[in-house]
Amino acid sequence: MRRYTLCKCCFAVLALLFLLIRTGDPPGPWDGCSGPVTAAGTVSRIEEKAKDNHQRQIILSLRSVTFCSGTFPHQNSDNLKTGPQKAAGILCYLAPGEEIPRCGESVIVSGQAEPFESCRNPGCFDAAAYYHARGNLFSLRETSIIKRSKS
Repeated sequence: MRRYTLCKCCFAVLALLFLLIRTGDPPGPWDGCSGPVTAAGTVSRIEEKAKDNHQRQIILSLRSVTFCSGTFPHQNSDNLKTGPQKAAGILCYLAPGEEIPRCGESVIVSGQAEPFESCRNPGCFDAAAYYHARGNLFSLRETSIIKRSKS
């Protein structure tokens, strides 16, 4: 009798795990966002990477981000009532020729939102999981700085 109960419990746990894996996380308000986005935040980190043609790419990490404009596919009417969308952070790839802000500066930026790539093959690098774990929701490409704080 005890084995029968134990077998039913194990089967129920396996079925629950299967359902959790198949359904995954529900989409957040920023999942699948693309297109033009304007956001305000604080520069927390600045990276410089070499690109092709001996050019350099500047990448800003923004924290405490508030979105001024943009379309997010999973918005509902409740989001409109609660005010502007906020996020922990985003990555901004500056457009060539943009002046580089300092760490700690508050900036307003505008660029093209792109989601991070998910892992397509088993064992490969999952950029989406990596950057989401670091608090970055998506990246802004060809980012221009609209306004900077003076301090």
